[in-house]
Amino acid sequence: MEFLEKYKAIVDELCPSIDKSIDLYSAFVKYEIEGEPNNYFLDVHLSGLIIEALKCNENCEMNQIKKARDHLLFDFYFTENSLKSYLDTLEVIYVCTQLDSLIASFDEEEKWKIAIKAAMDHSLIIEKPNLYETTIDHPRHYNVAKSAKFFQSEGFNVNLIEGKFIVDNSGLIKVCNDIETRIKLIGGKKFIKMLLDSFYENQLFDKKLGRFLLNRKLGLDQDDPLPPFGYLLNLAAKYTYHKVTIDSPKLIDYLFSTALEKAIYLSSIYDLQPYNTDELTYRNLDIFVEFIRGIALFDSTFSIIQLKPSNVLRILKGLFDWIDANKMESSIGVNLNQIIEVVSKILGLSNKFEPVVFTVDDLSSEIDIDSIKKILEMLSIDGKIINQDYHLPTDKTNFIFKPLIKNGEEYLLLSYSWCSPAFYEAIMSGLRDNYPNLESKVGLELEEYIKKELSNAGITFTSGFYKSGRKKFECDLVIESEQTVVFIEIKKKAFTRTAKAGDEISLIIDLSKSLLDATLQSGQHEIFIRENEHIQFVNNTKIDLKGRSIIRVALTLLDFGGFQDNTVIDELFRMMLISDVYVNRDEYEADFKKIQEKMSKLKDQYINLKQCDDGFYERLPFHNCWFLSLPQLLMLIDDSTDNDSFVSNLKSIRGISSGSLDYYYDYTHFNKMFDIKSHY
Repeated sequence: MEFLEKYKAIVDELCPSIDKSIDLYSAFVKYEIEGEPNNYFLDVHLSGLIIEALKCNENCEMNQIKKARDHLLFDFYFTENSLKSYLDTLEVIYVCTQLDSLIASFDEEEKWKIAIKAAMDHSLIIEKPNLYETTIDHPRHYNVAKSAKFFQSEGFNVNLIEGKFIVDNSGLIKVCNDIETRIKLIGGKKFIKMLLDSFYENQLFDKKLGRFLLNRKLGLDQDDPLPPFGYLLNLAAKYTYHKVTIDSPKLIDYLFSTALEKAIYLSSIYDLQPYNTDELTYRNLDIFVEFIRGIALFDSTFSIIQLKPSNVLRILKGLFDWIDANKMESSIGVNLNQIIEVVSKILGLSNKFEPVVFTVDDLSSEIDIDSIKKILEMLSIDGKIINQDYHLPTDKTNFIFKPLIKNGEEYLLLSYSWCSPAFYEAIMSGLRDNYPNLESKVGLELEEYIKKELSNAGITFTSGFYKSGRKKFECDLVIESEQTVVFIEIKKKAFTRTAKAGDEISLIIDLSKSLLDATLQSGQHEIFIRENEHIQFVNNTKIDLKGRSIIRVALTLLDFGGFQDNTVIDELFRMMLISDVYVNRDEYEADFKKIQEKMSKLKDQYINLKQCDDGFYERLPFHNCWFLSLPQLLMLIDDSTDNDSFVSNLKSIRGISSGSLDYYYDYTHFNKMFDIKSHY
């Protein structure tokens, strides 16, 4: 990379401005630093020289120091060649400039020489441990380079380009085939059971949440690469119909452990796993697309989309209860009550938290056998066509539309938490041909269903239209507490398969039609109520601001994974405020033109809101915005008894994040900590 080569050239021609044997007192005299000599003041002085030299004035460029640092560290661990002089100096500069998107261009060579000399002096005088002999300080770089070494040892070409390891596609496919061969020998169902058993053994299942905690793990004790559980589960789902001929426990354990080992090498080469919180921010615009792609691919590779099983029937009844039973039965042969009863029985069979096999006879009830068969047909997919085009973590899975697998006369539910979201998808698919306006109707019912859930929990709300000049605007939901007004805007838009597989264009479009659209609507409401001190709805209800704070929630039907984390939300809005998005593919030009218009409107709202409030938006733009799904909202509602407790629960973790990018985990984890603390 050009940036790194220029940096190396300057380092090669320079020497520290001080002698290696110089003591701290002499360094203070040389730099004319006042005060008692100590490392802290020297660090501040030298860091100040670097920051001042590289700060962006007229001649600027994107800050590529992080990418250059990544490249050097990967190179060091991969080749084991000494790069210490480059690394030590760049490490100091990186710490000083990591918050800056723009820095002085290399055309300003004298400025870079000042910065590099100061960094050299810093490395020489201020003692620090060798950061490169162990994995403790750089586990990410060590583990990714270790994966690159594995592929090289297997005989495949591995190149380090622009801070990324590139492996021949033939090498990726070869390792994938090795993993799949082992899964086939064990059998997909057995392999999944062994994975689920390991989840329970390692306490990765939360009973209250009804879900596996397969999330990012950050901290000093997380030096090892995570197993790509989502990837392995989807691979194993391909082979549930395979008959197992191996009965040796020792051989099965060997095949399982080596499949896991190879899968870790395969997923590590993609460099998706963060090891510290700094890796959850993108800082520079040139890596924004890489940032969102990494979030989507981590979620699909290492985790799975889940739904609390006890919420399945609750949501199905809420979204489809409007359908006339007789009309539904005449069009598809069964009615909603029958579907609900069969789904309830299926979930009841799976209380052992493991793959469950059953036949039509196991679901016998007052419903006739033919109707049960029709329902199972709607809910199942042939085992031989599951994920047939799924091989690498970047491939799309088709095992998200049906919760059951059909192998001959048997049906299989692999895991009720993992498969539960697909009950909704399967029923929608079964109804679409007979209900042309199904999508829009379910979108309307989603709003009504949420109102019922709020009412059942004793939470009052307002909704309706209001006028601003000649225009009319709608508030989906407004919840008031003593200190806060909450605007909730609802979008049914789902996270598409293509976006989950890391396609950048699909990711931006999906986020635009969910998070951005809803936030723009709630932004209109916030501006109006701040300017007018109230909203008067056409139904004669009224909301007075009364100096209260405002919260804005963008709500989707299903989960968007890590994109609903507080840290990520802030990063997404920061990008939208300071940049534009473009596409060089004609078929998406119209979509991106609309997105550009929306982002322009968001910037206008930001400017307007800065003028309306007391400086909050200047300090923390859009920090009063949330991005939640219906299951996450239900979790909050279930923990609430009135408006004040609901708003308190909603606010509880907006300013904190564990780095897991798992809203469910963070909500329960931090609130459990708050409960413990309150008892002392």
